[in-house]
Amino acid sequence: MPPASAPAYSSAPAYPGAPAYPSAPAYPSAPAAPGSPGAGYETAPRRDIKTSTAWVWVLVFLPLVSVLPLFLFDWATFIQEAFYAQLYGAGSSTAETVVSAVATLVSVVYYAVTVLFAFLDWRQLRARGVDRPFHWAWSFFVVVIGTGLVYLIGRTVVLRKRTRSGLAPLFAAIAVNVVVFIAVVAWVIYLLSQIIPLIEQLQYYGY
Repeated sequence: MPPASAPAYSSAPAYPGAPAYPSAPAYPSAPAAPGSPGAGYETAPRRDIKTSTAWVWVLVFLPLVSVLPLFLFDWATFIQEAFYAQLYGAGSSTAETVVSAVATLVSVVYYAVTVLFAFLDWRQLRARGVDRPFHWAWSFFVVVIGTGLVYLIGRTVVLRKRTRSGLAPLFAAIAVNVVVFIAVVAWVIYLLSQIIPLIEQLQYYGY
């Protein structure tokens, strides 16, 4: 006789009082990082913004103005007077005092003007619509390194991200600083050419 079919077992009964587990909650997606799509910032570069300002170009060529007085002063006479004043115990000559005061004044004015032009450039970039331009306060590094290159480098990096432009002032500033360095080296050589004969003259007379 044919075997009897196996009995169909019903599904296991639910135990009374067993807790029902809800489905896993849906977690919200992670917030977008600043600068990424949907983060509230504009991602596409603003190529329509003109980043060249009159203030940044004045800032670029300002070192040339600061080094110009070195070649407009009679250093030969000044060095001779300073040497003889020290030799005969007369202390600092009037010319030496004046030169020291003028050099200090020129340095202070140069620092102040550098910071001022950096601020005016930063303000104009903001007015033109540049998003968070490099802050002008970095120009205070001029007191440490004697040039506004820190601000100009930072300005260029930020503008390249925001507008894909702004390289020209930095390249011009590098060229200007190279010219200034060569000019200062030439000035030092000139000073040495004036000092060495005086030293030889003093040695000849037994001083």
